[in-house]
Amino acid sequence: DWSSDVCSSDLPTATHITFWTDAAATFKNHPAVLFDLLNEPHGISWKVWRDGGTIEEKKKDGTVAVIESVGMQKLLDAVRLVGAKNVVVAGGLDWAYDLSGILKGFELKDTAGRGVMYATHVYHWKKGWQKSFLDIAAKHPILVGECGCEVEKLSFIPAKDQEDPATWTPDMLGLIQKHKLNWTAWSFHPKASPKLLLDWEYKPTPYWGEPAKAALGVLPGPNRVIFERFFDETGDAHLVVHSPFGSRVNRAWGLSLRKRFCRRFNFELQAAALEDSIVISLGAVHSFALDEVVHYLSSKSVRD
Repeated sequence: DWSSDVCSSDLPTATHITFWTDAAATFKNHPAVLFDLLNEPHGISWKVWRDGGTIEEKKKDGTVAVIESVGMQKLLDAVRLVGAKNVVVAGGLDWAYDLSGILKGFELKDTAGRGVMYATHVYHWKKGWQKSFLDIAAKHPILVGECGCEVEKLSFIPAKDQEDPATWTPDMLGLIQKHKLNWTAWSFHPKASPKLLLDWEYKPTPYWGEPAKAALGVLPGPNRVIFERFFDETGDAHLVVHSPFGSRVNRAWGLSLRKRFCRRFNFELQAAALEDSIVISLGAVHSFALDEVVHYLSSKSVRD
């Protein structure tokens, strides 16, 4: 159980290196896995963020803890040392909102992997979008990893600083689409703000869930499976079947689908099944129409 150690710190420590050495070795080079090095760093300088240093942190009981930070660069290096080339995600300061330091010489160096995306978490009380992440987006890939708003005023943020969803939502989604930013809708839980869902029947909230759903186009659900194809930086194709039916069903489905691809292309392919998806990795020369994949398997040919 890493949670008590890894999640208790707001800055990169030696414990995080141990964690990433383990996790990166387990999931290295999986085409559907990104490595987000540290959730929401804050309360440190950009130099400590990247290079590490000694920090004094005041605890709730009034005592002062001395923490030795190793910096985000060493976390990235730990991932690469085990041979993992996965894209790495690095959140900025101010609870992963502020990325301004990246343009001031504090970017991470990655010479052995598929690159770094810088993460920003944007909520309806965050101001200064241009300086905080748009300037960086013009030169580096970024991920709007947490994004959303809430109708009810949140107790830990001054009410006057929380913009009304009626204006914030169209402005935020319009910005994402205008600048073609990578983003995820947040949060897929009816009790966790900002709420995309009203209930576990997957009914979207009118102020954030419905607009986000419309912006994304379509989402997987109990009655809908989504087929997606993407190409990595080497030109290889990957098929992702977004299926919310759990790893047991997805594993059986994925094995059958993989075998169909193998027979079609006379080539052994890599495949993986997760709780919410199936990933099949193909080469650059394997061409297929995405809508054909739906018909590769049929219930008529299923046998016990």
